[in-house]
Amino acid sequence: MRDDFSRSTKDQLAKQAGHRCAHPHCGKPTSGADEGGIGSINIGVAAHITAASAGGPRYDPALTSEQRKHISNGIWLCQDHAHAIDADDNGFDTETLQAWKRQAEARSFRALMAGMAGGGPQHGLLLDPNDGVDIRHRFNLAEDEDLVALKAGLLAAASEDATAFRRTRYWTEHSIELELRLKGDEHTASFSVHDLAATTEAFNEFVILSAPGTGKTTTLLQLVEAIIDRRGSVASFIPLDDWSSQPRSLLESILERQAFRPYSQDHLRLLAHTGELILVLDGWNQLDGASRRRARNELEGLRRDYPKLGIVISSRSLSVAVPFAATVVVIEPLDHIKQRRVASALRGADGETLLEEARATSGLRELVSVPLFLNAILRLSPGSRLPTTKEGVLAAFVEQHSQIANRNEALRNATLGHEKEILADLALAATRAANTSLPDHNARASVQATQRRLADEGQISAYSAPQPLMVLDTLIAEHLLVRSSGESVGYSFQHQQFQEWYASFAVEHAMRCMAAGDHL
Repeated sequence: MRDDFSRSTKDQLAKQAGHRCAHPHCGKPTSGADEGGIGSINIGVAAHITAASAGGPRYDPALTSEQRKHISNGIWLCQDHAHAIDADDNGFDTETLQAWKRQAEARSFRALMAGMAGGGPQHGLLLDPNDGVDIRHRFNLAEDEDLVALKAGLLAAASEDATAFRRTRYWTEHSIELELRLKGDEHTASFSVHDLAATTEAFNEFVILSAPGTGKTTTLLQLVEAIIDRRGSVASFIPLDDWSSQPRSLLESILERQAFRPYSQDHLRLLAHTGELILVLDGWNQLDGASRRRARNELEGLRRDYPKLGIVISSRSLSVAVPFAATVVVIEPLDHIKQRRVASALRGADGETLLEEARATSGLRELVSVPLFLNAILRLSPGSRLPTTKEGVLAAFVEQHSQIANRNEALRNATLGHEKEILADLALAATRAANTSLPDHNARASVQATQRRLADEGQISAYSAPQPLMVLDTLIAEHLLVRSSGESVGYSFQHQQFQEWYASFAVEHAMRCMAAGDHL
């Protein structure tokens, strides 16, 4: 039995290669009009990188049937080179063909960027002619369902949902549009998030890489809005740290939101089938091992059933393997022009002066290209001394947030003046679990353990310590922690940088205990 590609997979391979042969010394067009101008000619072949059946070139028995016929195992070639790689498989190994595929997709992506005309959004569902008239039945829709009105309603819901995220911790005040670039491609022009949105039909799987604080989440939210507005497709932002603490599937988590309440999974599956649903998943690196396996299994099932489904994943690095081989995009550091725009938006002329002072300070020169740290520097009180290290900037950042949170009597009563120790232990527990979200019972146990330690050290009375739930509620009220809602309650820090900062105090305490010969 051969594991052949589906028609939609072949079409997608041709699109991603720009309808040109992927052989690096060929690149000839593989489709065009026939001589009479009535029909079309195709000389392209969706070739298997590892063979579709046993005995074929580069056959890999470790692959499943689904993996053999998945788009990641395909390469688009002209007929001559498709024959050549199969006639002499010793000369064309799997790694070589994978490299050709990546190079061809990068060439196609750059050509698409260079030649985009900026067309308007699509209207109605982009149905395949082979779908026929039974598409409503296939997705359990009413026979008289108006598909144009359905898509318009889903687009409106997606737009409303995206706007709602602007009112949450995920959106950065005074955000600007950052520049993007293909990973490993330093010699071509960078592009914008709107340019990226326009390519998500041909390149439906992306990974966005960026170091902490460089604007991944804001960029993803901007991408969602650009896909909705520019491409006219439904995009949905899914914070994976929140999703991982709940039992719901990815599609179910979308439908839980107020904007999408009138719709069902069948509606989202119809969009996935037509290639007009893009899942924008934030924080792959923040998932623990079990959550990553769960997410990977679900994504593999969705990709198998809906090859045109769009998937964008953000991560800090590729050391935590993403579930598919995708086009990788990196976020560029802030250049001087963008730094000045941020400085002017936050502080006016005073901000630009502060920016120049930071650029002239050796410990800060590199940090001002990172949005998180630039914002922290610009929010320093007038007349304050500039910190000279990253740790100093992060300390200022945490202190600024504490001031915004207006630490009040309720916080002092709940933590007995020891919020730093409680937060440090919570941060350490989350870090040890390799996650940014702690389940409810783990968070309560951490607070209780901290209170017990403080009582043993004589810093508080064990009898006066508030219940852990009261402590957690107060930390949430003061905007230091965030509680995820749903059946499985979890807690995470308002910002991942907070978690890392507070965890450093727990590490410092442990080192001091070791130096003193104490047992932890």
